[in-house]
Amino acid sequence: MDRIFLGSAFLHAMLLLAAFGSGLFGGVAEGSWQGLHDRLGPAATMTGVLVNTLVIASIGSREAWIRRVERDAGLPGRFHSRAIRNRRRVAPLAVGSLGLLAMASWLGFQTGSSSPGSPWSLAHLGLASVAIGYQGASLAVFTLAILGQKAMTRALTAEVDRLRPPPLISTDPDPAAPPSVAPPADRLPTV
Repeated sequence: MDRIFLGSAFLHAMLLLAAFGSGLFGGVAEGSWQGLHDRLGPAATMTGVLVNTLVIASIGSREAWIRRVERDAGLPGRFHSRAIRNRRRVAPLAVGSLGLLAMASWLGFQTGSSSPGSPWSLAHLGLASVAIGYQGASLAVFTLAILGQKAMTRALTAEVDRLRPPPLISTDPDPAAPPSVAPPADRLPTV
């Protein structure tokens, strides 16, 4: 899941920058650059939706897993409280990213292929600039949060493994002898 997120986040960042650059060049020189921007803009928006939903799903599912493992192992809940902090840190950024992408896309559709100096076009350019900066900061926070939760799940797994009882060792004096046909001591019938 982490590789999928990192790959899609990189693709999203590249598409955002390519759409922004082609939009700037399309405003200066009409033609193929504008057509490229009209295709890259929606692609960047849809990968942004993918990345933000992947983040929300990954953080939420890991938080639920950590809560369940801590509850089953009888641990006090310090890993779960850290997972809740991560979710509370990441969720507003993801929702804000989706909102900025939606507004920039809406302004882009309003602009269409109109003149580059129109108020819609300038508003789209300004909001797209803000969205790219916000997305860059959000992607950095998302990456750190997901990698931090991955390390937290490894630490929780190690702690649960440490708390497990050691495996039972056979008390048969002769290891080559066939196993006993008597039922185990915990299953002996009571009289």
